[in-house]
Amino acid sequence: MRSFLCVAAMAALALALPRTASAQPNDFARRDQVNRDGFIIGFSVGGGHLSADCEGCGDSLGAFAADLHLGGMINPRLAITGDVWVLGHSEEIEGLDGDLIVTQAIVTANARYWIAPIFWAQAGIGAAQLGYRFDSSTVNVEDESDTAPAITLGAGIEAIQSDTFTLDIQLRFGAGFYTEDDGVNQDTTVRNLSLSAGFNWY
Repeated sequence: MRSFLCVAAMAALALALPRTASAQPNDFARRDQVNRDGFIIGFSVGGGHLSADCEGCGDSLGAFAADLHLGGMINPRLAITGDVWVLGHSEEIEGLDGDLIVTQAIVTANARYWIAPIFWAQAGIGAAQLGYRFDSSTVNVEDESDTAPAITLGAGIEAIQSDTFTLDIQLRFGAGFYTEDDGVNQDTTVRNLSLSAGFNWY
């Protein structure tokens, strides 16, 4: 009798597995409150840090962060987007009566995947550019590097959801890899790190 029950249980499990596997995508869609279909467009604003590993670069700089992205949903869990992400630092230079502004802009193509209905992760590859500007009453100097290869990583938790809109809290990391040929003095990696609120429409 025990052997018969074991065989019956195994047969029932074997019959149930295909149904369970096929039901997973539908179950995800049922639990997700957002109709993720067609285009996705959004932006984020927040704060973060700019840092570099070059000699004499000093400590990381507090920065304002902003992002704009546009793309499309491949399926309810995967989106491909184009992303423009900028971090900018501004400070007053003592003794020179002027303001220094340092920015790094990163433009990437990204894949964003929803691991759970409210949690996504993404990665991207593209290009970065550094910008420098000094403004004072006597002199104005502005310069920018050539573009350099860049990568980004990110993750977000959606705090608010509706049929066509989400508000998420997102953490992003990015890096631009510059060489002397890119218009900098030495091989340098400049990093973006930000925590932002993101607004997305589907």
